Amino acid sequence: MQNWIGTDKIDPTSAASLALAVSDTIRNHIARDITLGTWTEYYDGNGTNYVLLKHWPVVSIGQVLLNKQAVLPATPDQDGWIIDDFNTRKLIFTQGKIYGRMMIQVVNLQAGYDVTQPIGSATGLPGHIGQALLLTASAFFNSSAFDPNLTSEQVEGVFTGTVWPTGAGAIPPAALSLLVNEVRVAP
Repeated sequence: MQNWIGTDKIDPTSAASLALAVSDTIRNHIARDITLGTWTEYYDGNGTNYVLLKHWPVVSIGQVLLNKQAVLPATPDQDGWIIDDFNTRKLIFTQGKIYGRMMIQVVNLQAGYDVTQPIGSATGLPGHIGQALLLTASAFFNSSAFDPNLTSEQVEGVFTGTVWPTGAGAIPPAALSLLVNEVRVAP
């Protein structure tokens, strides 16, 4: 991170605080956690044959229940559920539309990126998210001395609070453009 913010004068503690602040800011902007985790998600039928999951990309699904009845993964010979190859947050039911108050439960959904792996690796953060994080870290660090949008600091010179949506302390436009497809909208 020290190379990206344009200085070698940031100490490891400040760099860690900056990384946490930037991660929290990006997470709040995209309205989802991108780190690898396990969740149970609940949905109602919506008149389509799919639901848009709150966490993605999907690594594995323990079980899918429809009105408390297990739905198996689809096979060539049997209807069930599949994850869309092109939209990795779309859980599709191959048997048809799910209406009304049909409760959908996705149990032990493992999804997200392994942030301990290098950016751009097979299971690590994709390059565009890593780039957005680094651009935001650079903007926060380089503007912290004069930014009126910073509301607090935990370590001198390192942002750790809430910012207004524009200004020197906001996520820079280049980073926002990289995150457009990562923002979770209500399913």
